[in-house]
Amino acid sequence: MKYLTATLGLVSITLVILYQVDTVHSHVRYTVQQAQKDLFDFLMTKSKKTPFEQADVVLEKKVGDSWLKIPCIGFIGSCEYDDVCEFLSLITECPQPFVDAGVPCKCPFQKGVYKLPKTEFDVEIPIFPPGDYHGKANLTHNDQSVACVELFTTFD
Repeated sequence: MKYLTATLGLVSITLVILYQVDTVHSHVRYTVQQAQKDLFDFLMTKSKKTPFEQADVVLEKKVGDSWLKIPCIGFIGSCEYDDVCEFLSLITECPQPFVDAGVPCKCPFQKGVYKLPKTEFDVEIPIFPPGDYHGKANLTHNDQSVACVELFTTFD
């Protein structure tokens, strides 16, 4: 297991990567400040196809000193996605920096290493009221954990 923790502005991100499928070290860093994302290195899989099929996501909001689990409502919240590719197919337009760098937003992900240079773009997330949030996603392939991604963020 490899742990990576980064604190950038309002966001602290911890990535836990489990190497059980043909993958390469993953590294994601970004900051969220007033619906702005700053992306640095974005390395993807080296497997021949999309290295995960399912995702179990837990999303929580801090209320006082406790974390309150947000239920799954319309693909948002603490959800289990049986087909991640189907969920990604809901993306209507890949952000231009991804297009320019040749980083796919939909399945299948072809074999290779994808790198997104430092860039910035707006992300509209009107459904989240201001506050502190915690999210964790466990990605699996053939019922085996491939990666666990955890992030903490604050929306103003």
